[in-house]
Amino acid sequence: MIPNGLSDSVASLTEETPSCPVCGTEARIEGESCVSCLLRAGLEGEADASAEDFENALREINVRDTDWRLGNYQILEEIGRGGMGVIYRARQRHSKRIVALKRVLSYHGDSHETLERFRREAEAAASLDHPNILPIYEVSEAEGLPFFTMKYATGGSLQQAAPTLSAEPRECVRLLAKITRAVAYAHREGILHRDLKPGNILLDARGEPMVSDFGLAKWIDANTDLTRSLTIFGTPGYIAPEQAQGPASALSPAADVYSLGAILFDLLTGRPPFLGEHALAVIREAAEKPAPKLRTLIRHADRDLETICAKCLEREPRARYRSAADLAEDLERWLEGRPIVARPVLPPARLWRWSRRNPLLAAAAIVCVLIGAIALSRQMQSWRLEKTLTTQTAWQHSIEVIPFLDLDSAESPVEWSRALVGELERGFKSHGPAVVRASDDKDRSAGPANGSVPNSFRPMRTRLSGTLRMRDGNLRVCLRLTNAQSGEIVLQRALESERVAAARVVARTFSEEIYSILSSADLSSAPAFLSDPGLIDPETHNFITAGVDLGNRRGSADIERGIGCLRRAVELQPASSAAHAALAKVLGYKVALTGDSKWLPAAIESARRAVELDPNSSDAHLALAGALRHHGKFRAALDEALVALEFSPSSRRAASIVGNIFKVNGRPDKALAWMAVARMGEMGPLENEAGMGDCWAFLGDNARAQTAYQHYFSLHPEQPEGWMGICRLHLLNHQWEEARTLYQQESSGYTDFSYTAQMAAEVEFFSRNFAEAEKMYAELYRRDPAGGGSFYGSVSYASALGQIKMTRDRTAAIELLTNARATETTLLEAGDEDPHTSYRLAAIEASLGDKTSAVDHLQRALDAGLIDYRSLEMDPRFDLIRGEQAYQEIIEKLTARTGFLRALAETKAGPIDRRILKKQ
Repeated sequence: MIPNGLSDSVASLTEETPSCPVCGTEARIEGESCVSCLLRAGLEGEADASAEDFENALREINVRDTDWRLGNYQILEEIGRGGMGVIYRARQRHSKRIVALKRVLSYHGDSHETLERFRREAEAAASLDHPNILPIYEVSEAEGLPFFTMKYATGGSLQQAAPTLSAEPRECVRLLAKITRAVAYAHREGILHRDLKPGNILLDARGEPMVSDFGLAKWIDANTDLTRSLTIFGTPGYIAPEQAQGPASALSPAADVYSLGAILFDLLTGRPPFLGEHALAVIREAAEKPAPKLRTLIRHADRDLETICAKCLEREPRARYRSAADLAEDLERWLEGRPIVARPVLPPARLWRWSRRNPLLAAAAIVCVLIGAIALSRQMQSWRLEKTLTTQTAWQHSIEVIPFLDLDSAESPVEWSRALVGELERGFKSHGPAVVRASDDKDRSAGPANGSVPNSFRPMRTRLSGTLRMRDGNLRVCLRLTNAQSGEIVLQRALESERVAAARVVARTFSEEIYSILSSADLSSAPAFLSDPGLIDPETHNFITAGVDLGNRRGSADIERGIGCLRRAVELQPASSAAHAALAKVLGYKVALTGDSKWLPAAIESARRAVELDPNSSDAHLALAGALRHHGKFRAALDEALVALEFSPSSRRAASIVGNIFKVNGRPDKALAWMAVARMGEMGPLENEAGMGDCWAFLGDNARAQTAYQHYFSLHPEQPEGWMGICRLHLLNHQWEEARTLYQQESSGYTDFSYTAQMAAEVEFFSRNFAEAEKMYAELYRRDPAGGGSFYGSVSYASALGQIKMTRDRTAAIELLTNARATETTLLEAGDEDPHTSYRLAAIEASLGDKTSAVDHLQRALDAGLIDYRSLEMDPRFDLIRGEQAYQEIIEKLTARTGFLRALAETKAGPIDRRILKKQ
């Protein structure tokens, strides 16, 4: 049976139609009973029918087709629904602007309270004008029901973005600071939101937050009948305790401050402050218990952020921030590295309060402190004497701890290194005097009981460096101890432990071994690592050095001679890991220069042999990483590059390879961070500048990309990547003549590089000068029928020729495209992880007119990391599907993703990036 209260809901859904012969209400279907009677009759025949079945039926009735017009708007699709209203994506008929349209559900049309609440939301939001508050465009009425339109936020909600943000605390705080400023503005305008939560914070295409849904908004100091009658009081988990318990008229801005703190807590931990089986349980928890501390859920969380969250989530409103503006000020202070205003109750304050309650115990404690101070003073004199006598011994056991490189974030967590310093000091205590100092701490000289060596006395005897990486839930720590004077490795070790206790475990495990090594008067007498036979034998060593030097020149003839030298080195010393690794590296250069993948098997075989001969060789793992990257095996390549960094944290080439893998996989923000690491050390001047230019170009920042390309071209005129990057920017900006002029000026000096001819052909192809493009691609195809797909735009020679020939030689075009399709399909089936492989296949299928498969593979490319939407918009191979809705949706997704990643990249721009920008 249908619950009695649901009949009225069905009646309110019907249109202007004849009366129902059963109940006399308006009939939904002409000549038939009303929807209510029809559904009742149907459900009464079902033994298991329920009110939920009936509500599901009502929901199906309320679905509209995509041609429905509401006033001056065309409804495109439903994007959200709640208890009061429904939200559509709509297009304004005259301006063609895409908006979000919110309308009261039709079966609420006779509810005075609902209509008043809806109008109240529109009135509150429309009265506010702030860049981080979702703007209202129009408030109107149609078909007897009110509606209003607002900006359509393409970036989704903060709730949807939260999983991505949880690992980026700075980005979480940056977003919340802007949200808080918007809420503070609303408070100044006399409006409380009362329903702040991640789902009500929307993101635009650039990732900027906008506060929305003022459905529960209340004018400060207002005491209307509506305010007292509303029974909905917000979302449990995010509302302040007083909001659920007291009258709405008693609420103050502190209620919204509580909700902002709950949002920050959720973003950082992945859950709201309070959890429960149902809403009442959550409300009871918030009212009866203090909010959990941030660091009880995230051990490594920043202490100042924990303080900010705790102050926002105080049960008493007066204990919170006085205003949203004060909260915003503290968040901005944290972002700028300044001390925050909020502080927890300090131990001295707690001690003073305790002493006033217990005066006798306090007096006794003071006496004990005085006695202890006298004893400590005498003890300090003894310590100073002991330090003077043990200075030389302490220096012999001196270590400078270099900040370890976090392989998960491309950053060097100074706090972890300092924690390791403290643990090593404690570990050395039982062995004798020692000096342990963090390299970034110029004032630190020693542990409390081990003597000291003043910084001006002499440098540290050894250096300790290493890497950190999460693996299978544990922190993997690799450390390397080197002689500070010669750079020779004297100890290299690795272990895995829980992240919280990792520094302590490292110290306990290795402090005795390290102290024993440092006790040697001559560090060269410490156990040494076996040397590579190829580096011991002078002749082989000469061939390796010459081969690598020739390969680094990257000229066609030089690379051939380099490969010959390295093959000779392998013949002389087949067991040399260094020779095999160098050969694999230069063979990879050959693949990059010619674009011909036939050299890849030999490169991979040589690299695997190098790893087999010396599993601890950074160069061997690095050579394998480079070969696997060229082969499209990105996950395996990334793991090998990280292993190379573990064995050699200063390997900038490994950092460069990691950056290039992230660039191809659609994370230019991470790629930029790793490339910044790579250019800080032993590589040539601005060696990664061209790759950084590619990243900024993918992110749509032409100014930064232009600067990076120009710097690279100025410092490396022998390489084409600089001018080709600038040519590519002209192409993306539809500046055909500028691009054509540039490659005509520069290409003659770089004939050894296959990419030079590809750049010329792509300019003509994308500018739709097909007659000239056909000549160029025909010659490229003659040289390499399977080539072309690894360059900008992923335009294989066969697919370009097929697209061009389609209008006048359809048979030849289909043959070319069909063969190219089979080639790309084979790569995908073999497990190729390169998103550009799926992109190339989608382009071929689009040229063949297979629209469904083209869109499917384009979506697969997007899922694998494709973000180069500007090439996609220009690519002639997609002309046949350009008008498809699915294609346009992919463009929209790519645009939104790129905007979000650009915002992340800009927040992480390093000091070198900032210096470059100042010169623009």
